[in-house]
Amino acid sequence: MSLIGIGSTSETDGVTYYDIEITLPLRALSVSRRYSDFVTLVHQLCSDLGISSGEFPYQLPPKGSFFSSKAKLVTERKYRLSEFLNSVIRDRDLQNRTAVHTFLQLPSNFKFTPAMFEDDGASNDNKFLINEEAEEIDKTQWLAYLRQIRSTLGDIPRADDIKSRSVAREQVNKYIQPNIQKLASALSLYNQNGEIDSSEFGKRTSSLRELSNETERLVFKRDVATKKEDSPYKAFSKRSQHKEQPKETETTESLDNKELLQQQQQVHKDQDQEVEQLRKIIARQREIGETIGREVEEQNEMLDRFNDEVDASSDKMKDARARAKRIT
Repeated sequence: MSLIGIGSTSETDGVTYYDIEITLPLRALSVSRRYSDFVTLVHQLCSDLGISSGEFPYQLPPKGSFFSSKAKLVTERKYRLSEFLNSVIRDRDLQNRTAVHTFLQLPSNFKFTPAMFEDDGASNDNKFLINEEAEEIDKTQWLAYLRQIRSTLGDIPRADDIKSRSVAREQVNKYIQPNIQKLASALSLYNQNGEIDSSEFGKRTSSLRELSNETERLVFKRDVATKKEDSPYKAFSKRSQHKEQPKETETTESLDNKELLQQQQQVHKDQDQEVEQLRKIIARQREIGETIGREVEEQNEMLDRFNDEVDASSDKMKDARARAKRIT
């Protein structure tokens, strides 16, 4: 189900404008945008997310083209730009950001909701699993997987009835917990190999910790204490310490050698704490999986006992009916 389509274009002063048609539950809207407006949207969203344009999960069609005519270029762009916008509005991290709503000129009180995409199998798929091994996941794909896991977690039922809770725990055990473990392992490899600096490592660890806590709240229906430790030294990266010449900053200019040494020791301490947090996330996800497994076994045993009791009651009823017939 596509909520957004680009059916026509117009041209003003040699610039092509794409007519975006938006189908909402109670109304239809339209807005015209040029290609550079799409580029600006990506930059705004990247700024909100704290990532580079190259790390953005949904790609615009290239500015240049191998098409021999402008008409063919415009036709291809209409399809690709429509595909881009539909991907953005399905992403729970992006769909209700101010930049998106401003770009589409949506009503001020409007919000995208999961119900709008119920007919779209991709947006309601609770059976998402990362197929790659941890060492095969690149840094950009890691972020896309994080959003997908968060979206999948959001689709899991949260009602308090027994059936819903059973379904939720089964889906967490099969699809959420293994994915979080795999992202945690990949993140640990990035840190070991110096592929990301300590600041980025801390941000991603924090995101995983929040996702892990949300999983625990869903499974056990209890609040999870969260602790955010922001160190003033996270700007120092493990990578830069080994691959770049150290540079003086406002923080270090006034420090003597002893104070610099203390600061570096603090940097390593902070990094060790982040690694420990990552280890705890992995261990906790395993513990959640084991707990769910034990509870499923206990529930199965209870069901078996219940079935035995039902069978015994049925036998007693049959005996009672037989005695009643003999009496009559």
